Amino acid sequence: MKIRQLIAFLTLITTPAFAIDFSGIVTPETLVQHRAALSLTAEQETTLTGIYEGAKTEAAPLEEAVRTEEAKLGELLRGADLTDAAAAAQLQLLLEAESKLKHLQLKTLVALRASLTPDQLAKAITLAGQTAAETAPLKAEIEAKAARLKAAFDALGIPASPSLKSRGDEVMALINTGDLAAANESLDRLIVDTGLEESGEGAVIDFSGQEPGDTDLEILKQRYEAVEVAASEVISLPLLRQLIQGRDALELAKENEDAEQVGRILTWAESVLGL
Repeated sequence: MKIRQLIAFLTLITTPAFAIDFSGIVTPETLVQHRAALSLTAEQETTLTGIYEGAKTEAAPLEEAVRTEEAKLGELLRGADLTDAAAAAQLQLLLEAESKLKHLQLKTLVALRASLTPDQLAKAITLAGQTAAETAPLKAEIEAKAARLKAAFDALGIPASPSLKSRGDEVMALINTGDLAAANESLDRLIVDTGLEESGEGAVIDFSGQEPGDTDLEILKQRYEAVEVAASEVISLPLLRQLIQGRDALELAKENEDAEQVGRILTWAESVLGL
């Protein structure tokens, strides 16, 4: 049964921020956690698989639309010519895209509920309430850690790396399948690997002692592209702060048309990235 794959898709609509009482709705998480207790039949599992396949097909373009409007809003907010009217208009487009996705999510949750017998539904609601009460403290701990991690990366003002997104998705998958202990452990490892607990500010980097290397413009371009690719996979906050220093220094050197300084900065970056 592919019901586990429904969970991530439906997480948004059952969060506290979506202010509706969902106590009468059965979530995929509940069906996964209490599958044996609910005694789902083979026919029901086939139905649930069909719900998943249909929701996946409908959701793909809606999720892409949300990502697109989010990116546009982020780009707009970072721009120099931001106006209230432009921001409001783009926010409205994002809200409209999210609304379409939430409508599909709610429709899917209703379909999940309809696949259960009255007795299964009552039992699922009871079990979900018991689970929520038991897991609330650990969920709160996980949410606090995740919020700290998110705030630290948001403060850098750069997109999250694919590696960081992948690690975050792993934690979320564990949360959504109800394995909160494993999710907490995975999040703790991520906090260590990102250096979240390390000092926030590093020393100012002196690039003058670095060798410039080959400063042919084409070679510099190739070196820069290699550094950019490697840097895009970094999840260490201390290293990212250093790389941001290097990026800013590099932009200044490029503006000054100082090929040797560009080479020195790239040499430093190549060293810290292990290139």
